[in-house]
Amino acid sequence: MMARIGKNAAHALLFLLAFVVFYIGLGVGLQHNPDLGTALWIAAGAIVALNLFWIHRSRG
Repeated sequence: MMARIGKNAAHALLFLLAFVVFYIGLGVGLQHNPDLGTALWIAAGAIVALNLFWIHRSRG
């Protein structure tokens, strides 16, 4: 049971990290460098995609 709670917490933290990276990318892209902002958006998308892949793979 604790392992399941730990996995759920890890997935939630990864989604939170992706949101933070996306938000930072939005600010950086609008204020300073659009290319860097776009790269951060892509990184956030990759975090979400890999997290969803991990969720799918762990279901067995």
